Amino acid sequence: RQLEDMAGDYNASQDRVVVRTSNQGTYDEQLQKFKTGLGKPETLPAIMTGEDTNTQLLIDSRSVVPAQDCIDADEGSDELYDDLVPAVEAFYSDDDRLLAGGFGIANPVLYFNERIFEEAGITEAPKTLDELRTVAEQIKAAGIAGVEEPLVMGMDSWFFEIFLTGDGEPVVDKDNGWSDRATEALLTSEPATAQIEWLQGMVADGLLKPIASNDAISPYLAVATESGAMLLQTSAAITTIDAAIKGTLSAEIVPELGDLDVSGFQFDTLRVGVAPIPGVSEPGRGQISGNAWYILRKTDEEIAASWDFLKYANSTAAQV
Repeated sequence: RQLEDMAGDYNASQDRVVVRTSNQGTYDEQLQKFKTGLGKPETLPAIMTGEDTNTQLLIDSRSVVPAQDCIDADEGSDELYDDLVPAVEAFYSDDDRLLAGGFGIANPVLYFNERIFEEAGITEAPKTLDELRTVAEQIKAAGIAGVEEPLVMGMDSWFFEIFLTGDGEPVVDKDNGWSDRATEALLTSEPATAQIEWLQGMVADGLLKPIASNDAISPYLAVATESGAMLLQTSAAITTIDAAIKGTLSAEIVPELGDLDVSGFQFDTLRVGVAPIPGVSEPGRGQISGNAWYILRKTDEEIAASWDFLKYANSTAAQV
């Protein structure tokens, strides 16, 4: 919805370009449509968003116009990126040239039910995975009505990767793929094996409710109905949780809801706290995550129009 509003504001601000937005489903669904569209480039959009693990595929597809090319051709436009966080710029660059022109950076965080924490005598959020288990055990031992598994977590490889890289451990060789193309996965390393065993132990002991990675609804419902006390999820989910509390949840906010009527869902007594994601050694560590906006190779006019919109999207007026 925010993107639609941004496009509407941009369209109203000038009369040279018209931007139309189109929701293409989940990241996986969008990626599949992109791959199919490579065979018919005329069917591809002028701009697409790709989540962080799509970056190398987009580079290899040779379908992306690097944002740096547009910056070089548009004097003064580099000022738009003066305040770009260096880590974000480095992540979305290839050979020191910026690829993406817009960014939707997000990081995993821990959402927790404040009421359940209070009833279980927990005064602060866990900072490490060991502490996370201890807190889950304390909640389970408290026997709070309605609580099933204390921790809810989507079985997404993203979390596994965050736990490892946040502790300085690579997932693949070649400096985690940064010094050269990776040739070997390191998923049987001691740190990786320890993470798998931690997850297995949490599930076996009834402390963790694992949710399929393609199920976008169940994690939120578990926390909203208080059958779960903690949720590991993206920081971008705050809008979904806020909407559930206010009773404004809809398919506009969570497209995966489809035709499901959730107009009666309101959890206005729910009190949700947010804390940095627990880590192996310390909290809040990980890597750049979220999505980025890419200009695709279309006609010169479409590329110019896309760049004009991205300049607007990066302006203070659009960002604040």
